[in-house]
Amino acid sequence: MNCRLTGEDSSAFPGCNAATRVYGTDITTDIRFGTPSVPAQRSPKLAILRALPCATLHDTQDLDLLYESEWKTPVGAPASFLFALPDGYLLRISCVADFTIRDAEITVYTAAAHDPRAVEIHLFGAAMAIWLERQGILALHASALSLCGRAIAFLSDSGAGKSTLAAALLQSGAALLSDDITPVEMIEGVPFARPAFPQLRLWPEEVSHFLGPDVQLDKVHPNEAKLRVPVGPGGFGRFEARSLPIKRFYIPQRDDRADIRILPIPRRDALVEMVRNSFVARAVMVMGLQPARLTLLTSIVKQVPVMRLIYPSDRAALPRVCQAVINDLNEEELC
Repeated sequence: MNCRLTGEDSSAFPGCNAATRVYGTDITTDIRFGTPSVPAQRSPKLAILRALPCATLHDTQDLDLLYESEWKTPVGAPASFLFALPDGYLLRISCVADFTIRDAEITVYTAAAHDPRAVEIHLFGAAMAIWLERQGILALHASALSLCGRAIAFLSDSGAGKSTLAAALLQSGAALLSDDITPVEMIEGVPFARPAFPQLRLWPEEVSHFLGPDVQLDKVHPNEAKLRVPVGPGGFGRFEARSLPIKRFYIPQRDDRADIRILPIPRRDALVEMVRNSFVARAVMVMGLQPARLTLLTSIVKQVPVMRLIYPSDRAALPRVCQAVINDLNEEELC
């Protein structure tokens, strides 16, 4: 794949060298993001930089290929590749961008005719997830909320309704911690969920349900229907910018044949669910991180109950689903 960088002028991106916080990590960056964030709280630990204009994407001929994705582009090529670097990794998203991922820096090399929103999706998706895992911080495919001063998380792949459940709980008074990726770290032996961004990504019909039919919002990506929903002042609901101890994981499962039920999952099965719903599970394996990660996940499922949340897909049932979650927390005196 022979793509080239565009000759973008960095002056077109005001706010260069801004300090901000993403996934609970303070960063400095010369890129203006469409995804909202919160101000940095400490000295930046990570730099996210745009590569110099007019450079070419990396020659990967002499790099060790760790994996190529099973997903294909419209022309049949693998959608992504991961290569080993002497001091990090190179993630290639075909004809979108290269990301070099090192402990102190992620550099973004954008391909010709790219859309900045597509680059940003992959930067704050797989690239940052790989960086977090490299730091010993789990990147789980989950939406997390602050409820009664503690974190709960809906853990699932796309399509199970975790963002819809998050929006419903925001409407009920909870605060958003993260949507889609939830970083989890151990602090003095206790698992904490880190905050991500003050934003939800919802389908238009969900936006209409929660915010009304006349709300005008930007698309997450020009080729997708999902919309960016700002959370916090001037937006929808509240955002929690602090890391919080996790008290419940819920595995949502839509089932129109059954009423709302919350069932405990045995630890062995819970561990399988945690592995299955890791955001970059294959990258973790080829990076050699899986043994330490399994030890960490085992510790987490010993401390935090993992529950299966069975609920109907009818949006009219969402208030009852939220109440069932609150009742479940009340039974353990967490609310």
